[in-house]
Amino acid sequence: MPRTHLVDARRTQRAYELLFAVTHPTRHKILAFLQTNGRTNVLGIYESLDLDQSVTSQHLRTLKDLHLVSTERSGKFIYYTVNKAILDGLYQATSQYEDRVAMNLIRKERESGDPQQENA
Repeated sequence: MPRTHLVDARRTQRAYELLFAVTHPTRHKILAFLQTNGRTNVLGIYESLDLDQSVTSQHLRTLKDLHLVSTERSGKFIYYTVNKAILDGLYQATSQYEDRVAMNLIRKERESGDPQQENA
């Protein structure tokens, strides 16, 4: 008998927050910038991306709260880096989802007996 997984509201909410965070255009730009440039402070980010300092700080806070970026204080500056392990895990999970959907569609097509294949 197939194992049934109950919908976990907490995990579903967390997945939504993570996906919403990385797909937001400004946060996506910040993550891409940090992936390319490495450890950078808020000044380097907002000047390079032509953003307001306050907007940049708000988005960095969201990314930090979701553990998508890590911080390191050096003197009066805070430097940000992409948390590669978390981001890679998120991308791996979405890839697994896409693979499962594709496999499920293939299985359903085979089970239903595609009439186009039978007529060929």
